[in-house]
Amino acid sequence: MRTTSKLAALSLAFALAACAGTDDSAANDTQAGLATPAPTATHDTAVIEVPLTEWSVVVSQGVVSPGTFNFHAMNQGTYTHAFEIEGNGQEWKSDPIPPGGTATLTPTLTLGTYTVYCPITDSQGNHRQKGMSTTFTVQ
Repeated sequence: MRTTSKLAALSLAFALAACAGTDDSAANDTQAGLATPAPTATHDTAVIEVPLTEWSVVVSQGVVSPGTFNFHAMNQGTYTHAFEIEGNGQEWKSDPIPPGGTATLTPTLTLGTYTVYCPITDSQGNHRQKGMSTTFTVQ
């Protein structure tokens, strides 16, 4: 009976040791090229934020799925700005946005790469050439 108890205890110890090991499935998936891709925004997940400052424009989502989106721009700078979205032969343009102001564009986007920039040219110069331009992808 003692031998049976020892074998049972030893079997239990091996089983617990096997369960206590680290979960390498995520590492194995990454090594095998199966890593989970970054999430893609869809038209029903969120508003796309577009903060505008001197001399920068940012789009809160670099990749989105096809569909209709609300692009909400906030002028966080000290000069008047605007924002324009261009791609696939289409464009959407806001009115000038004073400092502290906001504007929203609601384009329907298809597959492709789009550019978002400030189209203002004033006494400060061409805002787009000063760096107020970025891109995002619809895939």
